[in-house]
This record gives sequence, structure tokens and C-alpha cells, in this order.
Amino acid sequence: MPQHSDEGKLVVLLETANESVIMERISSFEHLSGVINVAMVYHQIDTDPHEAPQTDVEAEMESPA
Repeated sequence: MPQHSDEGKLVVLLETANESVIMERISSFEHLSGVINVAMVYHQIDTDPHEAPQTDVEAEMESPA
């Protein structure tokens, strides 16, 4: 659940297909006007036990350009 404080701090949750998307989003947040710092404080990868793990390269090949 996204949160913010009176001091202007903001907590953002991301659910993405792969880690490279997370890094792209962090980079885009860093370039927003007024943003001083962006930090990932927790990262979790959930996988389906019946599915073979997918690499970032495989995911990028499946996504539209």
C-alpha cells in the first residue's frame, strides 16, 4: 500500500515482470523534479514452483519493442 508523510517522503510498491524494469523505474523516479534520493529497501522474487525460471533476456525477447 503506497504511503507518504508530511515531510514529503513517499513509499512506492512495484510489481514487475523482471528486475530490469525495476531499475528503469528507479531511474525515472530519480529524474523527477524535486526528488532528492531514491532507494530500494526491499526486493522479493516470487516464482511459480511449476514453472521454469525466466531470465531477464528471455523476458525482454517476449515483450513488444
